[in-house]
Amino acid sequence: MSKPSCYLHESVPATDTCQSCLKPICDVCCTIRGTKILCPACAKKLSTRMGIIKTMLGIIALGAIGAIIFALVTAEPAFDYGKYSQKIRKLSRQLEAEPCDRVKIIKLGDLMFKAGDYRGVIKRADNFITQCGEYPRLRWITYEAHKSLSEYKQAVSDASLLIKDDPDDKDFWWWRAIAYEQLGKLNEAAADYRQSIAVQPRISNIPFNLSTVLEKLNKPCEAIFPVEQYLYYHPQDRKDPSVQRRLDRLRDAGKCGELTTKGKVEIPLVQGASAFSTMASINSTEGNFLLDTGSTYVVLTREFAQKAGVSTKDSPKILVQTLDGIKTVKLTSADEISLKNLKSKLTSKLVPVAVVENDLGEGVDGLLGLSFLSRLKIVINHKKQTITISR
Repeated sequence: MSKPSCYLHESVPATDTCQSCLKPICDVCCTIRGTKILCPACAKKLSTRMGIIKTMLGIIALGAIGAIIFALVTAEPAFDYGKYSQKIRKLSRQLEAEPCDRVKIIKLGDLMFKAGDYRGVIKRADNFITQCGEYPRLRWITYEAHKSLSEYKQAVSDASLLIKDDPDDKDFWWWRAIAYEQLGKLNEAAADYRQSIAVQPRISNIPFNLSTVLEKLNKPCEAIFPVEQYLYYHPQDRKDPSVQRRLDRLRDAGKCGELTTKGKVEIPLVQGASAFSTMASINSTEGNFLLDTGSTYVVLTREFAQKAGVSTKDSPKILVQTLDGIKTVKLTSADEISLKNLKSKLTSKLVPVAVVENDLGEGVDGLLGLSFLSRLKIVINHKKQTITISR
């Protein structure tokens, strides 16, 4: 039996068979690719496929290299904690073992904040709260971190959580007020500054923050009150030129002559009384009042406010410190408050007042607080058993 001829060269006997298409091929047509014997056509097809595969692999490799380079270029560099590095690493390791250790997360947050890693502080705190639950003390640090990053909306959220947890802390109110002010929300800032002062009437600095915000709101006459209250508790600053310039500017801007308090009155002291009491008229309606320098505002019972025609419609609610502790009140104003005896009379116009829902004690219609008393000079004469109140 004769051997088959090469399928490309009919006169030449075939010496092999293409392992791909099984056609007979001669020595001339025999092409070796790796371990395979192929005819010229199959060898060409294989070369084409290999070329495509190599190209695709090259593209994939370049893409992977590019991704690695992009990741390296865009990756956030490790923060340099400087002198705090060792302590931060140690606390981080300890928190890996005890992830909900509140003492250590505060120490770590404080150190990271001191080092200037505000974003890192926020991430650490968020992870802790997600894993271990809300922790108000940690919000102190995140509030400052957000504020340092000019993220005032987030700072408001932090302060709001703190206020919800402890509404009697004066600091949380002015913390939120500062953030509101930076956001341009001046009415909200004024409300929170007022609340901070109401909780702690002797507070310093914040009365000037409130005065500034009220001035920005074009309420110069209202802006006088927090400054007067500050001076009541800090009389040594009455001669401070900057304070006097502020008061003069506000009086001129608002033409606040109607706020002038006129007159002088002498009130007898009641023997054995636990608090000074006197009769006072609110919008010409007379009632029995206690002098309360611990109260930010003149406080009226709801019943007496209705008699005196003091409206609380749309009035904001705040908390105020009184002789009986902190109370929720509605903030408004009285057209006139006056004190008088048989010989003299003292009057003051447009006085901020607060109306309380519950009673203040048997026979007590209200408290004469600092929104009235801070405008006045009070002298107690124990020998004569009198209190003299004058402008």
